[in-house]
Amino acid sequence: MNDLEIKILIFLWQKGPSLAKDIFEGISKTNLAYSTLSFYLRTLEHKGMIGHLKIGKIYTYHARLECDTFVDQQMHRILNSLFDGNRKKLSGFLKSNGWVIDWHCKL
Repeated sequence: MNDLEIKILIFLWQKGPSLAKDIFEGISKTNLAYSTLSFYLRTLEHKGMIGHLKIGKIYTYHARLECDTFVDQQMHRILNSLFDGNRKKLSGFLKSNGWVIDWHCKL
């Protein structure tokens, strides 16, 4: 996941189902092209992270998973790829670096 994909998900978690133009305005950077946003919306949809509802020519996008589910999936990916599935190693790393262990999405 890159930063733009995460920004899109955060926007949808905070605002709920949204039109592409609203997402664009909500996360737009000066160098973000609308076509780039469209590409990432399609990419996130292909990954199963967002979905859309089409009414005429208008697409309304929505998150397909909750924030906590996303974080859980990402933590499992980190656990398995960087810590060989060893939760004690991950926990030790987080504690030694001052990360909060008891966390949940506050969106």
